[in-house]
Amino acid sequence: TCLTLVFLAAQTLNNPEALALHLFTLLCLCTASMLLYSIAHDIWGPTFSLAASGFFAAHPFVLWLTKQPNSETPFLAVLALTFLLFTRTLRQAIPTSPLALAVGASVGVGMLIRPISIFLALPLCIALIGWGQGPRILRARAALFIVIGNLLVVGPWEAWVYSRVGQVVPLGTVGARSM
Repeated sequence: TCLTLVFLAAQTLNNPEALALHLFTLLCLCTASMLLYSIAHDIWGPTFSLAASGFFAAHPFVLWLTKQPNSETPFLAVLALTFLLFTRTLRQAIPTSPLALAVGASVGVGMLIRPISIFLALPLCIALIGWGQGPRILRARAALFIVIGNLLVVGPWEAWVYSRVGQVVPLGTVGARSM
């Protein structure tokens, strides 16, 4: 879906698809860097947050990703968003269902981009129940909303695939290569 939108924008603006892909890659990496800054700022304050964002942006692997379009770049942005939302959920005095739902939805989007995150909701739920703020029953309810948010995003794709091939496909058919 992301690539469809990128190619549609390139067509609409009468620009080469390669340029649109490079701009999309840079946008994703800048977004990931800003989200990492926000996570670090929430945890350590402004000094370390700038360093964390800078180290990420200057990391050789991240710089290498800018050379070609990969699914890793939007995945990194979605993963950073997931952890920003999760750290904010974890730190709430009483975890709210809408924020937990957003965490689950973000995990679901990440799963659709890179199937390696297929089990990411599980440790997030365990961490929220075990170390979150507020009464345990409210933390368990928020964990349930993480699962619901995840299913709301992944469910339609799974239903569509099932209607086409008649079997449940766990996010991909190429096995370990997609991981």
